[in-house]
Amino acid sequence: MDTYAIQHPGHGDPRVRQSVSIHLVSLYLTLARNAPEKTCIAALRELSARPKGSYPVLTPRPDAYELTVSDVYKTRSPEEYRETVRQWAQETWDAWSPYHGYVRALAASIWPTGD
Repeated sequence: MDTYAIQHPGHGDPRVRQSVSIHLVSLYLTLARNAPEKTCIAALRELSARPKGSYPVLTPRPDAYELTVSDVYKTRSPEEYRETVRQWAQETWDAWSPYHGYVRALAASIWPTGD
């Protein structure tokens, strides 16, 4: 869900800005911090409760995606599915690298584990 939401961010209204930020945090917690699912869900809830206007505009990077949800749908086995989803998420996270510092700081404000 996070990867799809980040690859399809919509336009820069406050709700969209919030969505991109919180889904990037969830991807970060999952991929870089190996956070459990319940931590990611709690992060989404906490960040969703903050004022929508408090999130900056993050410029989407749609040209950077080699993998999309259609690649996930084409998988033929559970193993291939898991690997494709992992690659899709990692590639999407990497595409937003100019904002990694911002995402890490935002994540630390709710889950202060250090980096």
